[in-house]
Amino acid sequence: MSVIRAPLNPKVSLWHMLAYLLRWEREKNGLSLAQWGRIATAAPSTVSNVEAGRRKIDERQAKILDRHFQTGGLFELLL
Repeated sequence: MSVIRAPLNPKVSLWHMLAYLLRWEREKNGLSLAQWGRIATAAPSTVSNVEAGRRKIDERQAKILDRHFQTGGLFELLL
């Protein structure tokens, strides 16, 4: 049974905004945690922790995700 997590509040901080947008982009594109992880070379548990605000992505991952989701460098800028 999967647990449905509410997204972080993007008004709290830039870290929460980044985590919120990463999850939003993943869900908008219909990707699982594992699929997102393969794109950014991260384990599904790491993706979950990023989206929950418990872990940060690094610059390399931000660039990869910006390219994949065609966000124009948004993730790298927020990082």
